[in-house]
This record gives sequence, C-alpha cells and structure tokens, in this order.
Amino acid sequence: MKITKISLAIFLIFSVFILSCTSPTSSEKASITGRILYADSGNPAIGTKVILRKNFGHGMPNAFIFYDSTYTSSLGYFTFNSLEKGLYNLHACKYSNSGEQNLTYISQLSNSINFTEEETTYTVEDIFLIPILNEGKIKGNLIINNTQLPADSALVKLWRLEECTFIEIDNVISDSNGNFLFQNVRTGTHHIYASAIDTSCGSPVGVSKSCFCNGKDLCNLDTLFLTCLEVFKPAIYIYPEEECQFQVQLILKNGTRITESIPEYNSPWNVFVEKYGIIDGKYDYLFYEASIKNIPSTNWRNGWCISQKNLKNELNNLLLKIGLNQKETSEFLDYWLNRLQEYKYYKIYPVKNHQLDEFVELDITPQPQTIFRIWFFFQGCKNFEELPSPQINDFVREGTTVIEWGGVMLN
Repeated sequence: MKITKISLAIFLIFSVFILSCTSPTSSEKASITGRILYADSGNPAIGTKVILRKNFGHGMPNAFIFYDSTYTSSLGYFTFNSLEKGLYNLHACKYSNSGEQNLTYISQLSNSINFTEEETTYTVEDIFLIPILNEGKIKGNLIINNTQLPADSALVKLWRLEECTFIEIDNVISDSNGNFLFQNVRTGTHHIYASAIDTSCGSPVGVSKSCFCNGKDLCNLDTLFLTCLEVFKPAIYIYPEEECQFQVQLILKNGTRITESIPEYNSPWNVFVEKYGIIDGKYDYLFYEASIKNIPSTNWRNGWCISQKNLKNELNNLLLKIGLNQKETSEFLDYWLNRLQEYKYYKIYPVKNHQLDEFVELDITPQPQTIFRIWFFFQGCKNFEELPSPQINDFVREGTTVIEWGGVMLN
C-alpha cells in the first residue's frame, strides 16, 4: 500500500512538471494573424505585403517604426510569429505584378494591438484593400484654446504613411477663419500636424490628428484646438519727471492678442501718473497678459541655467544687475518664483527692448526719455546645461523712465 501511495505521488509530481513545461507562460512570445480582402469584391488579396510596426516610444502614438513584413497566402491569410509583448499596428499594400514601384491598393492602418504578459495570440478583424486614387480632400478648422478665436496663419503639415514611416507631402497656412484644405490627396493613412507658433527654440506647441482618406471623397476633420504661448504679467512702470497724463498704446504684431489687462485696456490706456509712479491714484504699474504665435527671432544659445533651489538669490542678483530696482525686482520674484517649481533647473533666455517689437510695440505720449523692456523665456530641464551668458549693457535711468518686465513658459 505504501508503494502505491509513493508511486502516485511521483506520478503527480511528474505530471505537474510536464504540464508546466508545455503550457503557455508569461514569457512565451505571441503571434498576430489575420486576413486581407479586396474591398470592392471581397475576394482574398493573394500576395499582398503586410507591414507590422511596433511602438518604441513608451506608448506615444507617433513612435511606431518598422518591425517586420510578410505576404498573404493563397487564401489571403498572414501570420507574424515570435512577437515580444508590446504595442503594434499594421497595414497592407498591394503592388502590381511589375514590382513594388507601382502601388495599386492600400489598407487603413489597424488599431493598436497591445500584447500583455497573458496574451499569446491575436486575430485581427478582416483588413480591406482600397484602390489607389488621387482626388481626395482633407479639411479642418483650427481654434486657439487660450482665446477661442480662429488660429489664422497657422502652419499645417500633411504626412502620409508610406510602407513603414510617415512622409511629409504637403503644407498649407490656415486662413483668417482658421480653415485649412489639402487637395489631390492620395488614398492612405494621413497625419495632420498644426502649430500656431514658430518653434525655432525647440519647444513644440501644436496639435496632431490622424485620418484615412479614400482618395476620392472629402475627409472633414473635427475642430483642432491649438495652444499659443502665453506672456504672463508684463508690468509697465512709468516714472515721470513731473506728474502727467499719458497715453500708452500696445501695438500688437504677428497675431499677438491681449487676454487680460488692469486697468482695462481700451487702446490706448489714458492714465494720470504721479511723480513717483502711482497710476490713477491706485496702480503701481499697468498690467496685461497676451498670447503670442511665434518665438522671438533671437539667439537661443545665450542665457542662464539656474537650479531651482538657487533661483531666488540668483534671479534677485541678475535682475538688479540688468537694471531693475529693488521694488521691481521684489514684485517680479513674488510673481514668478511660485511658478518655477516643477523642474530641477531652468534655462532663462532674455528678450529685450526692440526685440519685443515683434509682438508688442509700446507707443507712449508724451514720449519718455528712457525705456527698458525685458521678457524672460523660461524652459525647465532635468540637468544643468552650460549656456553662454548674454551681454548686459549698463542701464541708466534718465528723465521720464518706463520699465517693463514679463515672462513666458516654454514648457
């Protein structure tokens, strides 16, 4: 009886071992299978090239690159084996018998296929090939979400998925109502990227949208909302030699729009300024905020990189050295230090005086003898970067003086 029990125990242990060796495990690689058909006939698309793309960008939608390819069987089926877990998508291309220079049919890009540790096989829904045509249209409308106004003069780029990657094929500028239109669009999966601002400093601010055009009809996109850069709290101080009535006009350029002002800006401000700078008996400065649609055409190499923990002391010394007085410096720090908390380091690029005329030009009557304007463009970063220091000229306040400071967050 003891021998029987021992034999049974050995048999059970051996059986568990065999099952553990033959059952799928979380480390086993997966496969994708499916079928390609012609949309117009429903027949199997024999000998069609199927391209598999994998996401190598931590889930970012535009980070899919070529992974593998195969051809369909005599019944239109295809299979990709030995796939590691991850995020995939695929599409199919049919070429004429003369070779892969003459594309005749193409499919839509599939939805993303996400293999988890538990999945080992995925069967996609039937994929349909559509004949290549060149008479499609893609249109859309752009709105700036800061202001809810049309994004006029925005750059809109059109990319088309070729075999493995998206290739830029066209670009247009949106009209005064924020509308854009691409014509003579070929059949295929397309990607739209629109930006309301020039991004020459390396801080992209835009919106993207993917769509499939059948090559003959109009593809009408939903409204796309863009984000412009915001200029926070430009403060305009006026120090007259004698108390005086002033007209202060903001001449807006290149799509700049005022989003807030105190006192309310009525183009121009008509204000009475006392000798020590008090405006209309209650304001220390004129306040406004604005959205801008391009980056200054300045040197983005010159600036300062300051650790977040040293910002208070270093900015204080920097502002005084530039020419702000202690009161202006304190009010700048009170406003900005709480907004510079997210990153370990901040790169700070100064844009000053006539460089700011690209966005907002000041027209002040009576004309002051001295004007000093400066906006700081802040860009947070994880690591310290050595930057060439900008040249700082001596600033001397003479006669009636106007001072302006403001700031922009690039990320």
